[in-house]
Amino acid sequence: MSHCKNYFLLAALLLIPVSTYAQSTTDAETLFEQAEEIFRDGDYEQSKEMFEEASETFCTAPIQAETCIEVKTYLSDIGRIDRNFVSSEQVLEEAEQILQRELGTPHPLQMEINTQKIFLYVNMTHFEKAGRVVQRTMELVNEPEFSGLPRARGYMAKGYLEDAAGDFHESLNSYSEAVESLEGIERDDEILRFLSHCYNNMGLLTRRLGDVQGAMDYFLQALDVTQTLYGESHPQVGIVYNSIGTIYYIMGDYGQAADYFLSTADIFREHYGENHERVAGAYNNAGVVFTEMDDIERAAQTLEKAQRIKENILGENHIDTAIGYSNLASIYMENENFDAALENYQKSIAVREEIYGDDHPNLISPYTNLGEFYTKTEQFDLAREYLDEALQITKNRLGENHPEAWTIRLNIGDTFMGEEEFETALGHYEKAFNMIVEESGIQPQNGFDAGRISHPIQFMESATNIGNVLLKLYEKEGGIERLYQSIENYSISTTVVDFLQRSYQSEASKLNLVDQNYSIFTNTIRAYNYLYEETGDEKWLSEILTTSELSRSRIALELLQDLEAKNFAGVPRDILDQESTINTQIADYYQKLHAEQEKGFDADQKRISSFRDSLFESRRELKNLTQRLEEQYPDYYRLKYDQSYADREVVVDLLEQDEALINYIVSDEEIFALVLDKSDIRFYSLGKSDSLSTRVKSLRNSVLSDRSEQYSKVANELYNQLIEPILSEININSLIIVPDQSLHYLPFEMLLTEASENSSYYELPYLIRDYKISYVPSATVLQMLKEQKIQNPQNLFAVAPFNESTIKFEEEASASRYMAGLSPLPLTQYETGEIAKIFEERDSLLEYIFPEEVKILLGEEATKSTIETTSFEQYGYIHFATHAFVNEQDPSLSGIVFWGEQDDDGMIYVNDIYNMRMNADLVVLGACETGLGTVYKGEGMIGFTRAFIYAGASNLMVSMWKVNDQPTANLMIKFYRYVKEGYSYSEALQMAKIDLINQPEFAAPRNWAAFILQGR
Repeated sequence: MSHCKNYFLLAALLLIPVSTYAQSTTDAETLFEQAEEIFRDGDYEQSKEMFEEASETFCTAPIQAETCIEVKTYLSDIGRIDRNFVSSEQVLEEAEQILQRELGTPHPLQMEINTQKIFLYVNMTHFEKAGRVVQRTMELVNEPEFSGLPRARGYMAKGYLEDAAGDFHESLNSYSEAVESLEGIERDDEILRFLSHCYNNMGLLTRRLGDVQGAMDYFLQALDVTQTLYGESHPQVGIVYNSIGTIYYIMGDYGQAADYFLSTADIFREHYGENHERVAGAYNNAGVVFTEMDDIERAAQTLEKAQRIKENILGENHIDTAIGYSNLASIYMENENFDAALENYQKSIAVREEIYGDDHPNLISPYTNLGEFYTKTEQFDLAREYLDEALQITKNRLGENHPEAWTIRLNIGDTFMGEEEFETALGHYEKAFNMIVEESGIQPQNGFDAGRISHPIQFMESATNIGNVLLKLYEKEGGIERLYQSIENYSISTTVVDFLQRSYQSEASKLNLVDQNYSIFTNTIRAYNYLYEETGDEKWLSEILTTSELSRSRIALELLQDLEAKNFAGVPRDILDQESTINTQIADYYQKLHAEQEKGFDADQKRISSFRDSLFESRRELKNLTQRLEEQYPDYYRLKYDQSYADREVVVDLLEQDEALINYIVSDEEIFALVLDKSDIRFYSLGKSDSLSTRVKSLRNSVLSDRSEQYSKVANELYNQLIEPILSEININSLIIVPDQSLHYLPFEMLLTEASENSSYYELPYLIRDYKISYVPSATVLQMLKEQKIQNPQNLFAVAPFNESTIKFEEEASASRYMAGLSPLPLTQYETGEIAKIFEERDSLLEYIFPEEVKILLGEEATKSTIETTSFEQYGYIHFATHAFVNEQDPSLSGIVFWGEQDDDGMIYVNDIYNMRMNADLVVLGACETGLGTVYKGEGMIGFTRAFIYAGASNLMVSMWKVNDQPTANLMIKFYRYVKEGYSYSEALQMAKIDLINQPEFAAPRNWAAFILQGR
């Protein structure tokens, strides 16, 4: 049971804007002005040298007191930033002595000195000294000499101290006073710099107080002001990007958060070099996001890098270093290195207690994390001890209804769930749920606007946890009412998932959202099945279908719906062209970024930063364009989000008389199957799921390594678990499989219907002998594919870049790093030629009058640029006989290989395919492993299949592993022959496979089972 992990995000660091009076043209004053500009650009070392040189003029007789004091406050600020606190304090004392001796008090520069002292003492964690200076400052703010900007600075410094002390409400009030002090004053650059800092810090405080949307509003104000002042790549812009990233993090939009944090790191690294605390802070935050996205290896590397920088610069006893200890502990937790995790959690707490005492808000998260640690290690009493301490601090310092309190309540509930004290756990979950409901002002039982919930992730988790407890109580004690209540809470969670998916910008975030919360859907299905068993009412089976469809291919459906909305909502062509251009740019920058990163130690960091920056800006441009589309074209918005899912009536209408749709659902504990045919609907529990992935992998390995005994054993075991209970009750000869999780890697065709030892491959009872088999991501996708299917498809486009005339890739000047490792495919020229002959045959007068167009590209004709400029809409059949490669870590970087030219590598990547437009009834990818990708719970396989469906393919044949040239060519030619004879694609593929099985030299599954049909 999981909920928001309490990792730590470094607050934006504060640069203090200093007033500027020097306006004359002397060399010293010019030097001073240049030093100011360099300081604002973040080059503190050079600006320090220039300020010291200027001070020799301004601070020696005859002294120019005002400018001398300004120089010294700058030097003090640089000392504070460099953590040279003794020197910084000494320079301030010198400045104050000059002020009192030369100018007298009160004077506006006294406020400048006071605020610098406050910032310095806070950084030194000398809160009492800072408090005494704040007290003196507040005695000055209402004096006429200190109106306007000096008064604003005084309140800003007061807020800075209050923030550090954990008094967030008081701090926000002080910042508000600072902003109000500037009302009616012309907003010159100096005022704008001040407001940039104020808005950013007000956003941070508002976030800490639980108002996420209010925080984002402040951050966007800060960004607008900051970019107006500094452009796109100034350190202050990086600070605001960091703040915006924290909001996306809180909302669970981790992909978007990662983009902002990495852009922050690039900006800081460009200005400060690698070894800087701000760079470490950005790495820290990116590492936290990678952890949430389950990219543990990358998270560990990034967090370790951040921690080493912080320890070197800040030492071990600094709050930012303490934050790093907690984050590293979380990584150790993920890797189940519990000793190291506990050590780092305890170090983090010790540092915080030394700095802040034992009742500071900065102790809430580490206490909560330690409570989670003890829950995971089943030390529940110890867990509650730390969680109770965290809850008490939250109540005392932040209020009883603060979001931190909700999270702690959820964690306390988890401890009781671990002890199977379900009623007690339920009480804590309901307490958290009711607190969020009260804060949001919603009535979830009557339908609600999820956009009104400030912390939707926690709300979803509280509802899910309530549903889980009620389901456990039903399984333990019965009570049908508990099932209804459980389903009601899961429905609330599903509503939030829908809202978050629409609001997230990043596909990675959307994938992670459903992947991490897939149990909402599988547990809902379990509850509906219990209701069916209790009542015998088939409406609950229909609800299972609806729930399954809600969980399947959500992002693929969103993409298809978005495409349809643009086509039918009257969006102008020039806007669609603009969107296409931006998408092409995004794909290009992403591929270039990856190619540079692949170079490892030889990678050019400036190029990486440049590509990442361009990618970031292109994504922002696309986001803004999408928002304008939704605002300016209401029909587009309605069509885009008005998603309907296939119900039982729709599925029955889709099926032929001899077909059954088998919808598999794999939960953490069990495998289920919902089976529909023309006349009936059935639900099956197929046993435990714990060894499923291992057995599917074992079957695949046995096929590829030709271990026939192991293959026969596992193939029959999987048949007995997954298929036999279903087929024994239905009378059909065609199966449409909706796979889930590891079943995406299983070609069902090669399962064995009987145990068969010591038999030759061509004698084995393969499932394909008795059933036509095809696959779809979901019933709703099947419906959409049927709707986009063209009537009477004609014309063939086929390519074979690496045919038998192409044999020396290494010697070609245009060979890329990819091509150099590729082998020729000598039979692909024969394969495409034979297929072309099939399409060129004339069997009727109509075919002589309207012959099919056939276009074949061989060898160097089949270039990437030729493919990209081909108009595919006229081709009903598209056949690629070439190489491909799959990047399972990042499916968008999987690619199909064509002939490379001067400046390109010949790769068409998955992201490029999304930008193509086809009208094909069938696309065949004869390349190896084109059926693979990365499997996400619910969404399914992310790779070539989804990209080609989006591009306009109604049906797709792909390969699950590498197959030799000869059986591939043999199967493809037979397949197309049967298609042209009028057989359906699934039947044609079945017949072609059986033909190969009947040839002993090709009968082994490795030669034919890899090719599967997506569609019908």
